[in-house]
Order: sequence, then structure tokens, then C-alpha cells
Amino acid sequence: MKPITSILIFIFTLTCIFSCSEQATAPVEKTAPPLGKLTFSINMTTAPSDVVKMRGMLYREETDTLFFAFEMQDDHAVALVEEIAAGNWYLRVDALNADEVVIYTGRSLVTVYSGQTTTVNLHLHPTTGSIEIIVTWGEEQDFALDFDGLNDMVLVPDNEKLHMTASMTLEAWIFPRDVSTNPGGDARMIIRKGNVYNRINYSLAIDIYKGPGVLTFGAGTGVSSTENALKINQWQHVAGVCNPRTGLISLYINGRLAGQESIVASPQPSTDPLTLGLTLRGDNLGIEDFFQGKMYDVRIWNIPRSQEEIQNKMYRKLAGDENGLVANWNLGEGKGQVVQDSANEINGILGSTRTDDVNDPTWINTDLPQPLTR
Repeated sequence: MKPITSILIFIFTLTCIFSCSEQATAPVEKTAPPLGKLTFSINMTTAPSDVVKMRGMLYREETDTLFFAFEMQDDHAVALVEEIAAGNWYLRVDALNADEVVIYTGRSLVTVYSGQTTTVNLHLHPTTGSIEIIVTWGEEQDFALDFDGLNDMVLVPDNEKLHMTASMTLEAWIFPRDVSTNPGGDARMIIRKGNVYNRINYSLAIDIYKGPGVLTFGAGTGVSSTENALKINQWQHVAGVCNPRTGLISLYINGRLAGQESIVASPQPSTDPLTLGLTLRGDNLGIEDFFQGKMYDVRIWNIPRSQEEIQNKMYRKLAGDENGLVANWNLGEGKGQVVQDSANEINGILGSTRTDDVNDPTWINTDLPQPLTR
């Protein structure tokens, strides 16, 4: 009989709190980065009954290993780790039974950011291979892509279904780390089809020329938000809608109208690849024009979605067969070089080649404040 492997899954949150002393007026020697605290909280309401103890370990090459234990309660388990630096850490968590035997264990790479809360999905696998039941503890693991702002991109080869010259809707979840201006640049592209020299077919971007925090959508006609509409270091849902029937092109942030203009020109078709995160003019501009931050669940429609439709589906995962859906790159694969399109198999690749290269964004665990559900 082929053994069935059991997988135990749970979600916990990490909160990193940093405090800095006031700067002295006199010159001081350079000090080490500030230390902080990590708090772990685990929901125990659906945990297997044989798990009675949990312990953890954080480690990385340049520092000593940190061990910590969880305080177990009926409905939750908590742990506190003090004096820990921000950055990447390897995390290991063990679940033990009453005999102090490790019955589940899991590992994950965790990135700690100053003053932010990060949600991490960790799989705990059984330490024996003869368990014939499958249990789940927590929610399904999901991923997103992290763009470094230097050269990271996703490349989607041209496809006729992407040749839209009338009605359309572009959507994405973004977590920008930089929305500042750059007078010498144009835009940090979220979604782009077409080249600026051959006329852009359509694009959704952070406009770094008009002002800080400006979101812009272009489809023949352009529309922009006001300054500071986009915030750094937080997830926001962005959408652009072109509706020839009403004669309006509209922009939405978190489901709220952020800009609207009358259509004065139609989008021009382009056979260029579609890209995520790539600068407006390829390699002709500096690093300021690449998108820097996280990206998740990119959607393209060949119909104008209403504000109500955007709001109703922004927290829902799509099935792939919705009316008017051209492409949906959830960006949740978590590994490999391919990003899958659930609508029409218009798949893309990380970076500029099918092998690992410097243009590849990084797979990370999603940390949306409200995970998408079916």
C-alpha cells in the first residue's frame, strides 16, 4: 500500500517593533542597526489534539541561533523573541506530543521588516511516513512576487487575446516600496503592453513625473490620480477601466474612484510582449523606473468592469472562466520560472529568460491583510 503523507499547515504573524534613541547633537560613532522584538501568535482552535507543545528556532549565518518556546493556551499559542535584527531569517517550528516527541516540523525563510507585520504560511510535515490521514491546520499557503526595483520583471509573450483596442479593465494588488517622484523619468510600470516609441497599447503604472503617489492608467487616453493617492509599504488594489460606451476612462484604488477622464483617443494595438514591473523605456532609463515592491493577482479583462464588480471580486480568487476575463496571473506558484494564466493559458516567465537570471523577481509568502478566498 502506498503511504499517504500528512501535511499540517498553520499561519502565524510576526510583528517587529523597533525603537531608536534620539540623535545626539555632537558627532557619534556609527552604531549597529537597532534591535527589536518578534511576537508569534498561532491559532490553536483547529490544531490536532496530540500537539501539546511547540518550540521554534531562528537562525542565519551572520548571527547566533535564537531558540524560543510557545506559551500554549486552549485556543492559541504565543511566543516572544527579543533583540532580533531586521532582515532575512530561517525559521523552524516543531510541534511535540505529551512525550516530548517531535511529531510535526517545518521550515521557512522569513523576512522581517521594521515596524511591519508579516503573515507567514508554514507547512509542518509529520516526522513519520505511516500516517494515513490528511489534516489541515490553518489556511492554504499562497505566494506573491517581490520586485527589487533594479531590473526585476515578468515577461508574457505576445498573444492575440491581449490585443485590446476598445473596452478593457486592468487590475492588480500591489505593495509599493517607492512612490516618489523622479523628474527625469516617466513611470514605474505595474502592467504594460507596448513600447513607448511604438505607442503603448495599455498600461497601469506609478507616475513618477507628475508627483508622489500618483497612479496612472493609459489606454489611448490617460487618467491619473491625485498626489499621494498611493501609499508605500501597504497593500492596495488598483484598477483601470476603459469604457467606450460611456466615453469614460476611470481609475480605482481599493475599489474607490481615484480619477476619471473623457476618452479622446483609442488604444493602439501592439505586438510587443506584455510585462509586469518593467520600466517604461526598457534599458534607456535608470533604476528609478522599475517597480519596487510586491505584486499579486494581476487581471486583464476585455470588458469595462463596473465599480461594484471590482469591489465584489477584489477579495475573491477567480475561477478562470469569468465573462470577459482575458488573463489572470495570480502569481501564487511560489517556485519555478513560469507564472500561470488561469483564463487562457497565456503564461509568462520570470525575468527575461526561462532560466534563473538577475531579472527574476523573488517568490515570497503573501501577507495581504485579508487573504483572497474562493
